[in-house]
Amino acid sequence: MLRRLAEGSAWEWLKAAWAQHPWTVAGLVGDEFPAYCKIFHPCVELLLEPAVLAGYARAASQGDRQDYDGIWLARRRLLGGETDVSIPYRRLRIRDLAARFHRPFGADFSVFSIADQLPLNIALPEEGVLPKQIAARLIQILRAIRDNWDCFFMWTLTPPNLGDDVPGVANVYRGDIDDLLAYMSQLTPEGGKTLPEFWWPDDRAWAVCTNTDLTFSVMGGSQQLIARVLADPEIEAIRVRSETRVDERASDFGGA
Repeated sequence: MLRRLAEGSAWEWLKAAWAQHPWTVAGLVGDEFPAYCKIFHPCVELLLEPAVLAGYARAASQGDRQDYDGIWLARRRLLGGETDVSIPYRRLRIRDLAARFHRPFGADFSVFSIADQLPLNIALPEEGVLPKQIAARLIQILRAIRDNWDCFFMWTLTPPNLGDDVPGVANVYRGDIDDLLAYMSQLTPEGGKTLPEFWWPDDRAWAVCTNTDLTFSVMGGSQQLIARVLADPEIEAIRVRSETRVDERASDFGGA
């Protein structure tokens, strides 16, 4: 069971990392790990009939979504990792989306560079939303390395709505990594709950961050752990360095 901590000293190391390395991988998860990766959150392509898509586009341009609320909700559910929607769809890897629009793909690629070229039926990842299926795969990989992980989970802007959280401050909880799986089972787009922005074990063997302004996550850990994440067929990830930029200046610095 997730337990809220009364004080926030557990995350002082993350505050210090951000102060020293803002808008870099190290600024999000620290500079102490042997390896890092950037985990892309997938896009979603709704497979709509042309007439439906045309009406959907008209409604969106006029700010009238009433007749298409089901489509908008389906987009949100799919981007959050749900699968139980009535609209046919397919998930798009960011690498494939970049290729479709003839953009070079690498650690510094940003989906926002092609946002104004996308048809309405392609939904970009939502900022700060780690899809549940990716989180579940990460937990599976972590448990293959070690059964029990005593972890910290931190929500910053959006409280986890667990009944004892405090709005407007960072809420840090502690529990086993399986407690996060239990929490994930309650997540719905309508429920106002989100996955934590940061999670890491008490021995700081690894760390995951899904910054509220970014459409991807970053992870630091051992060479073995990051290699497993990179090799997982359900996760699209690319190796990065601690100094890799994560903001709009990323392409000025390169990243791989």
